[in-house]
Amino acid sequence: ALHGCVEAAKLWYDELCGTLKDIGFTPNPEETCVFNKGVGESQVTIVLHVDDLLVTARDKKQLQHVADKLKAKYKKVQQHSGPIVSYLGLTMDFSTPGEVRITQEGYIDTLLAESGVEGTAKTPATEDLFVVRDGIELASEEDSKWFHRQTARLLYLSKRTKPEILVGTAFLTTRVTKCDQDDLGKLRRLIRYVRSARDRGLCLKPGNEGCEVSIYIDAAYGVHSDCKSHTGSAIAVGQAILDSSSKRQGIVTKSSTEAELVGASDELGKGFHMRRFILNQGHDIGPVTLYQDNLSTMALIDKGKSTSGRTRHVDIRYFWIKERIESGEVIVKHMGTTKMIADAMTKPLQGSEFIRERQALTNWDKEN
Repeated sequence: ALHGCVEAAKLWYDELCGTLKDIGFTPNPEETCVFNKGVGESQVTIVLHVDDLLVTARDKKQLQHVADKLKAKYKKVQQHSGPIVSYLGLTMDFSTPGEVRITQEGYIDTLLAESGVEGTAKTPATEDLFVVRDGIELASEEDSKWFHRQTARLLYLSKRTKPEILVGTAFLTTRVTKCDQDDLGKLRRLIRYVRSARDRGLCLKPGNEGCEVSIYIDAAYGVHSDCKSHTGSAIAVGQAILDSSSKRQGIVTKSSTEAELVGASDELGKGFHMRRFILNQGHDIGPVTLYQDNLSTMALIDKGKSTSGRTRHVDIRYFWIKERIESGEVIVKHMGTTKMIADAMTKPLQGSEFIRERQALTNWDKEN
């Protein structure tokens, strides 16, 4: 099939999947672009993105065996190995045992050069990030195209190595079809922060907690101009934050308790997906741990229903978490707001609070 045709991606996946199966690999049923061969110390894992493969193993001979098999089948195969590798524009540094440090300097340099924005900023956004003022002049057609392109580039960056810019980027994505001069200013502010934090990245270090899955979910009540709340979440495997999310809720809630319940219901499924993925990778782990900072929300989850006039209007679909608790798939624990990692995904933080939450998300700064 010609590259770009609808069926080309599926045909190529079937072709490469067949090759990997012939070598002895099987896809992870939860994430079928991840393949495994062997178990324990002898396990080899392949991550697939079109025709770019990231292959990991403890034994270098196993890595070379896979490379030789692929070269025998496809002839023109480029191979790069070592403790520091480049994959999909990410520089991955495995030099320190037990962790990987990931950066995107080249991507950031291109973004900064194309943006034309100068200067630096200490935080990605000011406290008025969610404020939309009436009567502000709309951006020109040229500026709107620039806004759309830069926001898309920042979204990719925020989902890879800079989760601390996700709140600002998430808001900007809601403005790409109607951006005004205020929005342009907020985008420039975010780009200036990226310049100031160019050399920072993400450090994944599971630590002593192994592969246990935790999810931190928080919500900021009624912060948007349409009175909708904002949900933030962060998923950890061990001590490593692997995924973050920041988005406006789809409905208007009537209290902070309800906003927290809606956020937990919307985001918890990602934790179950991660747990199933880890189990299929061969790790024996316990239930997902859901961290929540609202005691009233925890009480609603524990009861599995509304019991007062103030919460009786809450849609029953938001109480499915109770069933998962009873089945042993999740446990709920309280965590104070000052320690809630997901708090940084719900609002634009400033000063020392931003620095503390950024470290919790990225684990980038090494201990003295």
